[in-house]
Amino acid sequence: MKKRFFLITYPQLLTLDDLPHDVRSLLHLLHTRLFDETLVITECLCACRDHSHFLQHRFAHFLGKTPHEYVQYHRLSLAQTLLRETSESLTEIALSVGYKTQSAFTMAFKRQLGMPPGVYRKQCAASSVTIPPNTDES
Repeated sequence: MKKRFFLITYPQLLTLDDLPHDVRSLLHLLHTRLFDETLVITECLCACRDHSHFLQHRFAHFLGKTPHEYVQYHRLSLAQTLLRETSESLTEIALSVGYKTQSAFTMAFKRQLGMPPGVYRKQCAASSVTIPPNTDES
């Protein structure tokens, strides 16, 4: 069986096989619905048939984030990429990364990154340096 690796939020490399079954199950459930706006973490915890408080602690122990923080981190990471690399509207980005409204997306983005997504996009555009083509004919 091919082992899949993933990087955790702290400098440690684990495989899925290194995780306990309940944590691995929750991780799988979260990833299958990561960008789904109807994702309810408590439903995923219940689906794993474990005491939700205990499972949240185990998840945080192995992955460095609570399930909610883990989902937020991945949603906002994708949002940052979309803001930098596309011209999609903030509403389109918000919906595509799993937020029900642009307002909820903006609040989460600002809480995590300290600035609204529109400002982030402008700063990224302003800081991108274009190197002119080499016109040296020597």
